[in-house]
Amino acid sequence: MEKLFTILGATALAALVVGLASAPTTRFPWEGLLCVHFVNLWLWITAYIVTSRRYAEERGKGNEGAASVLFLLTLLTVALVLGSAHAGLMLASEHGVLLGGQVYRIAQQHPLAMALPNVLLGVGALAILVTMRRESNLSALIEESDTARVIRQLNAELSQEKQKLQTVVQGIRAALAIVEPDGTIRWTNGIYNHWFGPGESLVGRDSRVVLRVNYADYSRWPHDRLAPGEPTVAQAELSLTMATGQQRPFLVSAYLLTSDDGVVTGHLQLLQDIAEQKALQAQLVETEKLSAVGQLIGSVAHELNNPLAILAGYSELALEDESADGALKQTIEMIRTNTMRCQKVVRNLLSFVRRHKEERVYKSVRDPMAAVLELKRHQLMVDNISGELDCGLNLPMTMMDEHKLQQVFLNLVNNAHDAIAELRRPGKITLSARQDDGWLVASVADDGPGIPAALRERVMSPFFTTKAPGRGTGLGLSICKGIVEDMGGRMELESEPGKGTTFRIRLPIVRVQIDVPVSDAPAPVAPRSKVLVIDDEPEIAAQLGKMLTDAGHDCRTTGSAQKALELLAGGERFDLVLCDLKMPGLDGFGFLEAASRDHAEKFSSILFLSGDTANPRTRSRVEEKGMELLEKPYSRSEIVGKVNEALLAKKKPAAG
Repeated sequence: MEKLFTILGATALAALVVGLASAPTTRFPWEGLLCVHFVNLWLWITAYIVTSRRYAEERGKGNEGAASVLFLLTLLTVALVLGSAHAGLMLASEHGVLLGGQVYRIAQQHPLAMALPNVLLGVGALAILVTMRRESNLSALIEESDTARVIRQLNAELSQEKQKLQTVVQGIRAALAIVEPDGTIRWTNGIYNHWFGPGESLVGRDSRVVLRVNYADYSRWPHDRLAPGEPTVAQAELSLTMATGQQRPFLVSAYLLTSDDGVVTGHLQLLQDIAEQKALQAQLVETEKLSAVGQLIGSVAHELNNPLAILAGYSELALEDESADGALKQTIEMIRTNTMRCQKVVRNLLSFVRRHKEERVYKSVRDPMAAVLELKRHQLMVDNISGELDCGLNLPMTMMDEHKLQQVFLNLVNNAHDAIAELRRPGKITLSARQDDGWLVASVADDGPGIPAALRERVMSPFFTTKAPGRGTGLGLSICKGIVEDMGGRMELESEPGKGTTFRIRLPIVRVQIDVPVSDAPAPVAPRSKVLVIDDEPEIAAQLGKMLTDAGHDCRTTGSAQKALELLAGGERFDLVLCDLKMPGLDGFGFLEAASRDHAEKFSSILFLSGDTANPRTRSRVEEKGMELLEKPYSRSEIVGKVNEALLAKKKPAAG
């Protein structure tokens, strides 16, 4: 390209000299005119070649600014060349036709004078081209301008990213600090300052001193376990003291910070408050304990329910004996009453430990409140605390999950019990219910120490407790609040130090149209049927046999499922089998499976009964088969009624 430019330049200069030399000898200097136009033409070609090449190079490099400047210079050069040619044409012509009209004797001038404007314009264009040949300087200037623009853009982007990073670091729910290898604080984020003190007072201090780490925990300090070549992170759970003086458990994580050449520049310290996590773990442990206690209660209840069933059943049969005198019947009635009381306690225990499906029922709050008070009555009496139930008989009803509402009342009564017991004096807990402005209001009130005003807003918050360590997790009231709100209600607190505490539960009153059939007809009675009773407790088997025989049925009893199968194998047939679930050897489910497989045609239906109804596996298997499980202890009317219903339905459950 350099050679081409030299050739073009030399040719243009030669043409210019020839034109000037011939001009004085020619009246009509066509040679000079042609030479001038020739110069103009080659100047235009040279400008185009040079600028188009440079334009393409700058575009290829992505330098849009340089390419744009070169394009403008090309246009300027072409304009000058064309202007030169036009001027040469006008000045060199002596006469002619212009725009359709005659032009006479344009002023006669010396050919040099006519060529001079062409020369000046041509030289000007050539000067531009020479300047453009110094394109390296122009490009460098433009490239320098583009570099500055790119740097400004990168700085703006870096500033935005820095702002984003600062927002994340300051907003994260964990305390962050950069510390020297010796533990001196160099930088802290907002949460660190909020938890442990203003940032300006922390920088330059030992982080262990700032966090008030127990001296006994210094050996577990994670920063001391960091070293080049070792794991780059270390952690430990430590108790730290916050700026408020409160001690809380934290997970302290230390991360090694190094330069590109591996030199340790400091440590990143991350502090995570794990108080809630610890409380959840404690609650999980308590739940596991309660689950184990529930299973134990189920086993104990089973052992209690069998003798209670014997006492309840035989006392009921004895009361029906017309030969018994009044004093004897009074004694028997006392036995029966206290037996039923024990039965009620056992059932309440089972109700609280049993797993229930979520089920809304239309009921009065009086029932769950009375059940809780009955369950707690003895404990309250031992601590000299009276428990009272104050509910009107005509209370409106509501839709409720009865078992969950029982848990709410039990938790509130337990809290009241604990509060009064700490005073070591007699006390009183009152459960009441009333209607108030479209709401059903159930209250649990005590005359205990009350709750300070500063704590009232927090008592129903998760993980907040005023009880001593080990006695509460702070989840009870928050769970109660959630249960009540799930039923469309709300919990309210009223308390004054020295005057006691009242929790109010507001539930919506629900009006439901219930069609109650009006009929004096007695319950349907099945015709005389053949019934097989299977129970490993001989007293219960005999008692059930007598009850069903007195009801008009032909009853056969046996003490084991294996003997019952032998009766069926011997050819005996029964309309109904009444079978205990929990028996040594072959249990009730095993009997059903074997009898359905080998003797399905020899019995029409089966009923199960058990004293271990709290066992979740037992209940789930019974529900899978669509069966009804009778609970021990029972009354004569319950047994006879269920047997008659089953005989009339003739429904046999599925085996397996």
